[in-house]
Amino acid sequence: MYQVTIINNDKSIVIMRPGGSKTMLTSAEIKKDINSIPSFTFSMLPNNPGYNEIMPMVTRVRVVRIDTGDVLFDGRVLVPTNEMAETGAVTRSYTCEGALAFLHDVVPGYQTFTGTPATIIEQLVNVFNSRVDSFKQMQLGVMPESNQPQTLETTPEKDLYDTLHDFVVTTLGYDIRVRSANNGLFLDVKSQLGEVGKTVIRLGVNLQAIKAETDATGIITRVVPLGAVKDNASPEGSVQTRVNLTDAGKSLYVDIPDLINKYGVLEGVQVFDSAKTPDQLQDAVNSWISQQRPVVRKFAVTALDLSLIGRAPEDFKVYNFNRVINPPTQTDETMRIVGQTLDLIQPQNAELVIGNKFKSGVDYAVETAAENIKNQRLYGQLQQTVIGQSSLIVSLSKTAQEAQKSIVDLQGTVEKLQTDLSSADIASIKQSLGEIDTKLSGISSDIEELDKEVSEVKGAQKTDTGATLSTLEERIKVLEDNSNTEKGGKG
Repeated sequence: MYQVTIINNDKSIVIMRPGGSKTMLTSAEIKKDINSIPSFTFSMLPNNPGYNEIMPMVTRVRVVRIDTGDVLFDGRVLVPTNEMAETGAVTRSYTCEGALAFLHDVVPGYQTFTGTPATIIEQLVNVFNSRVDSFKQMQLGVMPESNQPQTLETTPEKDLYDTLHDFVVTTLGYDIRVRSANNGLFLDVKSQLGEVGKTVIRLGVNLQAIKAETDATGIITRVVPLGAVKDNASPEGSVQTRVNLTDAGKSLYVDIPDLINKYGVLEGVQVFDSAKTPDQLQDAVNSWISQQRPVVRKFAVTALDLSLIGRAPEDFKVYNFNRVINPPTQTDETMRIVGQTLDLIQPQNAELVIGNKFKSGVDYAVETAAENIKNQRLYGQLQQTVIGQSSLIVSLSKTAQEAQKSIVDLQGTVEKLQTDLSSADIASIKQSLGEIDTKLSGISSDIEELDKEVSEVKGAQKTDTGATLSTLEERIKVLEDNSNTEKGGKG
């Protein structure tokens, strides 16, 4: 299903493919996370054709899914490890990094880039391509559509990867990845990469396990809003005062009662540089309170990739959105795949990290309360079920006891019969039965002989007229019949 190839300059060696005894790895696992460099780890035995052909930072590695042609990993070998087990078996393990890590190989220096996000990214890619080998060079793929002008200043303190990642992900909040295709590497940057996947993750179909994690550590229940620096602030080097709500005679902080009831008092500061007056600051903090989403829900899912056997429309991909249905945890949502672990040797061990779905503290508090009520109702239903099951168990126990008694009685009868039979003279019984059978046969023969003699006697008896008894019986019967006929005619 998968093929792994190592590449040194123009020389390619297949180190894993379906059905290959020597071209097989003892372990092979790909890990991907959103906006991060993918990794690939694998191990091989000395009989693998690539065992002595891999060089750190030089050898490229490509993993392709054969039936679709998709490139699942494209990168380079980073760290080798030699291992010997207690049995004496020797293996080599390698850790590889994805092509996005190639950006670490260039330091941009002191430069200033201006323009739209797409323009600045293009300029950085041009700098990169001018300094690296051809197989590392990248083309522009999906680019952000924003026309908002930006300015980026680079320094030698950060390499190109850190510079680009900070600009794209941290500052602009975009997604980033390097996509491998037959015609090269493509850098994709967009406000949100991925699409809605066609495969549903459903209990009873492909969902094996699910674990939900809720992180509320970023929640603020009492916020201290600060606006712009005041015009009459202290000189540089001193504490600079900002616009705050006390300027309008209000409290310095704003409470969020629903969250305080749930989590207690958790103070935090929010700065709104655009708020020049207390009224603007009040509007800004009110908007922030209504829109805050500090509670993060993340799901760890173990799901089967049924596309491998043609029972799902497509495989799972990081950045995509897939529907997850799991009634026991009241889950029926379309969520994003933010992480993936793919085992090439045992695909059934694939795991997904789905989520980073943000919820407001108020929504989470309400959801938790509703879930508690539902759990209480469910608990009551379970209690009734347990009571009913207990009654049934008592009834079944009584029936089982009666059945057990019957079994004991039958066992006693069987034991008695076994005892009687064991003490009986079986040979004598058989002999007696044989003698009885012989006597019965003799009696039956005697009866048949008597019947024959009676018939002969009956036939030999005659009257004075010479008629036999049987003839007379027939004649008497005829006369009786005629007499009955005449009586009937006279009447």
